[in-house]
Amino acid sequence: MPVISLFAGITLILIGFGFKFGAPIEGDWTPLVPAIAGLLITTSGIVAFKKDLRKHLIHVALTVALIGAIVATILLARMVRSMQAVQMLSILVFIAYLSMGVQSVLSARRRGQVENTLKAKTS
Repeated sequence: MPVISLFAGITLILIGFGFKFGAPIEGDWTPLVPAIAGLLITTSGIVAFKKDLRKHLIHVALTVALIGAIVATILLARMVRSMQAVQMLSILVFIAYLSMGVQSVLSARRRGQVENTLKAKTS
């Protein structure tokens, strides 16, 4: 999951900076909002390579993605047309990352239950 966090975070950073410097609206910092979320997710992903911190930091990154998806969805209706692409791409990345994170958490819980069952049978 740390590698997926890095990929999602860097993608959001690229979306933010790509639209900031490619946007027709000068002086508007709105496109950098996904980049800020991407920076938080990327930082959590980098530190999550430490095994003992992984669970906590991935939860932090998933929380940032959930908040980002909610905020981007709310802001989508209020944006000028040129900025809607930023929000839609950000929402897609947030939702994809969240779905992979939920799958990962469920998979880890199933593995833990199987390991506990095997331990109980052997003792």
